[in-house]
Amino acid sequence: MKLRRQYLLMLGLNAAICAYWVYYRSVLNIQILPYPHFLVDYSLGFTKRALIGEIFSFWYPRVPISVVFVSATVMLIVAILLYLLLFRRDFGFSGRSLPLLVLIAGSPFFFKNFFYNLGYFDALGCIVAIVALLLPVNRLYPALLALGSVLLVLIHHLLFLLYVPTIGAICVLRYLVVTRRYNFERLIYLGTCAVLVIGAFAIVLFHGTPHVPQAVFLAHMKARALDPFSTNFVHVWYSTPREEFRATLKKLPRNMLAIPAYVLVFLAHWPLIRFYRGRLRAVAGKADYRFAIAGLAVIAAGYLCIFFMVFDYSRWVSSWAVCMVLMLHAIMRLPSAQAGEFPARHGRDQTNAFAWLVTIIPRIGTVGPF
Repeated sequence: MKLRRQYLLMLGLNAAICAYWVYYRSVLNIQILPYPHFLVDYSLGFTKRALIGEIFSFWYPRVPISVVFVSATVMLIVAILLYLLLFRRDFGFSGRSLPLLVLIAGSPFFFKNFFYNLGYFDALGCIVAIVALLLPVNRLYPALLALGSVLLVLIHHLLFLLYVPTIGAICVLRYLVVTRRYNFERLIYLGTCAVLVIGAFAIVLFHGTPHVPQAVFLAHMKARALDPFSTNFVHVWYSTPREEFRATLKKLPRNMLAIPAYVLVFLAHWPLIRFYRGRLRAVAGKADYRFAIAGLAVIAAGYLCIFFMVFDYSRWVSSWAVCMVLMLHAIMRLPSAQAGEFPARHGRDQTNAFAWLVTIIPRIGTVGPF
């Protein structure tokens, strides 16, 4: 009973940290970078990173910055509720599963970092991936996930690398592997959905640059803004993949110095790592295991591209960890997956100490750790 109270206290502390980040990012140290995304719409033609601004333009011809924080907080609460539904389905809520819940939901890679980066759209990718795990599998399942992925790409094309591979891996595991129906019709169906998503990404990447001069584009953003914003940030709508690659390469030596910090935080989740490894090894069928490994490899390939294209390393490392957690849930639904033991609440594994360690790490950050 004493350990149970400790884990509940950890969950409470993690919730308090999340609430503090909302206050910190909206009052003490205002998060200004997401605000411009709410000012860009399709008024000047098709533009990358403009879907959110287009949606909010129906209600806010001129957008206050408070809309960013309110909508982001609601979005993150939805993400938490959806993940709790997923956790209850796959692990249940009990004293035995409490350590696992703390190690996942209280991880500095997960919700705490989403709240610290209040207003960024990474959590939307997480929400679509969780929905992919919760939706019933039927004929519309791949089409709905393809639609969700296209919307993510229109919101921010980087989500194509951050979360779309995870959504695709979940789709393949649940629609093909779990059902054991590998017929030609289903393969064509999945291939068509994949082509649509990849096509949307290509259109955004190569045709999403504004077709008006930067001064005109900036003037339109100012006309829609009710609060000040960083006008220098307008360049991201005009940057090319080559420019982003060069900017990331320039910052690469400094970012590489932070690798030991990420490794240490990763090792702070040691009981969760052992649990994950055990669940993966418990997949008895060779085909199931290979599909699971292939899904993890596809996700890794997406993040390898991000490594060279985006210098917000703390954000994408955190999103990679989130994707790994969501893939754990997908792997558990494989037909040959076998039950495994939860992380121990006592004994030599010292799960309690690791859970406290994870809890007291408040977040990972945006560009650099901490």
